[in-house]
Amino acid sequence: MIRDQWQVPPEVADPTKVDFRVMPPANDSSPGSAWLVLALLLATAGPLFVCLPLTNDTEVYDLQAWIFLRGGTLYADVFEPNFPGIIWLHALVRSVVGWSSEALRLFDLGMLGVLLGLVWTSCRLAGLERRPVAWLAVLLCFAYLSQSEWVQTQRDMWLLVPLTAAICLRQLQIQRVRDSAAGRKLVLAGFVEGLVWGAGIWLKPYIVVPAGLVWLVSALRMGQPRSIARDVVGLLAGGLVAGGMGMAGLAASGAWAPFWDVVSNWAPYYWEARLDHWTRGRFIAMVYRLSPWIFVVPAAGLLAMSGIRRAVAATLGGTDIETDDAGIATGSADRRTDLFGLWSAAFLGWTVQVYGCQHLFDYVHWPLIWLALVLAGLSAAIDPSGWKKVVVYAFLLLAIVFSPCIDLDRLAVWPRCFTEGSSPEVRNRLALIPTPNWVDLAAAEAFLREQHVANGDVDTINNSLVALYRDLDIAPAHRFVFQESVLMILKPLRREIWGEILGGPQRYAVTDLAAVGLMPPRHDSRTERGQTPLSLPPGLEKRYPWNLPVVFQAGTIVVRERPPESRTASTSSDVPGPARSREDALPN
Repeated sequence: MIRDQWQVPPEVADPTKVDFRVMPPANDSSPGSAWLVLALLLATAGPLFVCLPLTNDTEVYDLQAWIFLRGGTLYADVFEPNFPGIIWLHALVRSVVGWSSEALRLFDLGMLGVLLGLVWTSCRLAGLERRPVAWLAVLLCFAYLSQSEWVQTQRDMWLLVPLTAAICLRQLQIQRVRDSAAGRKLVLAGFVEGLVWGAGIWLKPYIVVPAGLVWLVSALRMGQPRSIARDVVGLLAGGLVAGGMGMAGLAASGAWAPFWDVVSNWAPYYWEARLDHWTRGRFIAMVYRLSPWIFVVPAAGLLAMSGIRRAVAATLGGTDIETDDAGIATGSADRRTDLFGLWSAAFLGWTVQVYGCQHLFDYVHWPLIWLALVLAGLSAAIDPSGWKKVVVYAFLLLAIVFSPCIDLDRLAVWPRCFTEGSSPEVRNRLALIPTPNWVDLAAAEAFLREQHVANGDVDTINNSLVALYRDLDIAPAHRFVFQESVLMILKPLRREIWGEILGGPQRYAVTDLAAVGLMPPRHDSRTERGQTPLSLPPGLEKRYPWNLPVVFQAGTIVVRERPPESRTASTSSDVPGPARSREDALPN
């Protein structure tokens, strides 16, 4: 029966149990106050977000897109252990919005808006009230804007777009089966959804894990073998078409052979090395950076298991059929069960692929936190018990207190975002990741420009310096532009990698002392054509690039020049051995 207010049965004692029988009030309350808060949040934190620097991973994808758009070959010109979807997306976006960091961050805000719109659509398809869903959107936006640049403008966050779109399409497909839609409609709808999942796979193939669990829950909710078979036919057809289009694109651009070489010969080592990152110290550090949001994940795990149990029980027992006063089935509880079951499956599947398949990086774990927040928000919207409100308010207070969105030092930069944009000084004031020092890097860039560097003249040793290539508008000296990570992760291939690096034509090698814990005597020092006093670990001064003379230093950024005779020959002493300490981490 349609109820005129939220009702929570007194027998609900399990804190993870959601009562799917309750209904939103007939007069769906306006979410105007939530939209006002969202607008104020974007007006306050939005300019700061746009002026933050891009993270290293984003800069690498930008570099590959830049080379690709100028006729380069993916995987041959820059080593990339991942699927090419993110590079294609960067190439498309950059072709439209340009190459500034502000433009890509505005696109990231647009992707955030798309995500919020899809979450809204999913909730409204289930008949949830507008106001709690709007407040959930505010929470999700605030949480994302509170993260470091390492989390933002990343493909893992953008991967949630095809996931959320597919959940919406799943909800509609389940309803078509209930409405006895024609078989051709089911196949066509499945085909469209298969294209969406396929696009997600090209971004990051690990999406197949949550995709599989989402489909299993939806098949359970459909309950009709013939309809399920038609759905599978459409999904597989769409996925195969998406896969075929991607492979055809690789072949047409000449990238298929180097792509297959990386996938078959290099990527397995990258996969095996993921366990090296899973150390207690690194995990604690990540928890600290993602606090307090990461603590929602365990609670969401309990909610997700409860949601799956509810979907199974409701399907097998037929307990979620509701009727109005005339005895006509309303299906509202059905839709809420679908909603919570699908999002629960997505969360559990994402948990499996994050903890079982990936490296321990902040940007990998953030989408899981996002899904946890969605699941917690759905629980509160479906069953807004009093105790849940207390928990939510207490958590929000904690999150606001620790959010960089209210940091007064950062807010003081707000006017400069409109006058300077993402200048080196503004970046230093706003950045939450300590390396690089953007003012120092700009000084090194100016020095290199004065040397009239061209393609292949510069070798950036640390990941934090990869933005130099795009800023200088030059191609790298070799394909291992992320060499700091590549040398640490692909240890069995280290000799081969060093052979390509040392065989490159680079004139200058640029290092970030802060990235390896080596600090200069004065952070603001400027040195040209002279060795700056710097205490190096024993033996390191004989290895590349530390064996090269310093020609410029700006604070933590050091430029070293490679003599002409060493650009075509190297000795075995130039090749570092295994890393044994933080100081020895740079070349390994």
